[in-house]
Amino acid sequence: MPAPVLRLLAGVLLLGALAWQLLPHSPGDRSTEDRGSTGTAALRGTLIRLGLPVESLRAGLRPLRLRDSGDALVVVPADGVLQAPDFSSADQRWLLDFVERGNTLVAAIGQPHPLLNWFGIELEEVKARSTPGPVRALPVLPERHSLGGALSLLGVRHLELSNSGFEAVFSVAGRPVVAHGRRGLGEVFVVSSPYLLSNEGLGQAGNLPFLMSVLLEAVQGTGTVFFDDLHAGLPAERGLFRYLAQRGFMPTLLLLWVLAALAMWRLASRPAAVLKPPVVECYRGGVEVVRAAGNLYHRAGLVSHALSVLQEGFSAWLRRRSGSGLDAAAESPWAREQGELVVLELRELAMQFGQLRQQSEPDPNAVLAWSRRSQAMMERYGDGVAIFGPRRPASMSQMRGAADDG
Repeated sequence: MPAPVLRLLAGVLLLGALAWQLLPHSPGDRSTEDRGSTGTAALRGTLIRLGLPVESLRAGLRPLRLRDSGDALVVVPADGVLQAPDFSSADQRWLLDFVERGNTLVAAIGQPHPLLNWFGIELEEVKARSTPGPVRALPVLPERHSLGGALSLLGVRHLELSNSGFEAVFSVAGRPVVAHGRRGLGEVFVVSSPYLLSNEGLGQAGNLPFLMSVLLEAVQGTGTVFFDDLHAGLPAERGLFRYLAQRGFMPTLLLLWVLAALAMWRLASRPAAVLKPPVVECYRGGVEVVRAAGNLYHRAGLVSHALSVLQEGFSAWLRRRSGSGLDAAAESPWAREQGELVVLELRELAMQFGQLRQQSEPDPNAVLAWSRRSQAMMERYGDGVAIFGPRRPASMSQMRGAADDG
């Protein structure tokens, strides 16, 4: 795929991720500890000032199984799939049993959720004719919970109640957005807009009077109001990111991160930023070169010929130096003048070349390794033609190591 197309796709993905985080439907923390616009800290504080017992369920709904009747549970699930854990089958059992024993559930849910399925309720989009912003939800019929007047809701969705047995309490454009139903001895209130319970929306229109009417009647002054903070997006840890999330700075932080990623991507796409491959100096005469050359000779069937050429060249050099060929050079006066090491080396070279000549298919690596030793001797004592390039004088141990590598 061409590079411009890849860069275009990367840009689209980055912009899509940015838009997903910054649009109004971005997930938010709706717990009682969140003092931001989406949290429910204001509702919890209001109930405490009224003298009602309030308890936050941070570890799940298990404590509900020990409650008898006369309590209320407020559930405002976080919208994001990664904001909070899903409701488990145990949570479902504890919640439904809690309601059937004579307690009240207030659920504010603006997205499809398993809790709505438990009661047979579905969500539909509201086609509001007004400009974006809070809409007024009007009472369907005058009753005890509608005395506070119309509600102010944001981002509402219609409730489909045909299979639920619930009845509409408030509506927008003639369609229900707040519903009431009974399960066993208890009551259930479903609101299609979490804005009703949020810190931002609690003081709008008749939102607070409606909630106080429902919760005060549920607890009768002696019960407890529980908040499901686990599924509201309450994180287990505290720290910088928690602080930023509570104060609404996370979109800004994400924007800065995306801008930095775009800058790095832009720099990486410039031709000047492309790293040039390192220049590796080729040292001729290494073990790898010897083996490669040997394999080349072997595939061409020229190993025996190469052995003959190398041996004849070395013998000619010895005759110029010592007056004798390879077989007798070790016993020549010149060799004895150079020292015992030269005598031993010449004997070993003569023996190895002799063994290689007796083989019908000599090992190419062995041929080149021992010819390398003969080449090194010619370079040390002069008048030698360096087949594999110039070399520094080598010791006997280095020369033996080269032969062993072969």
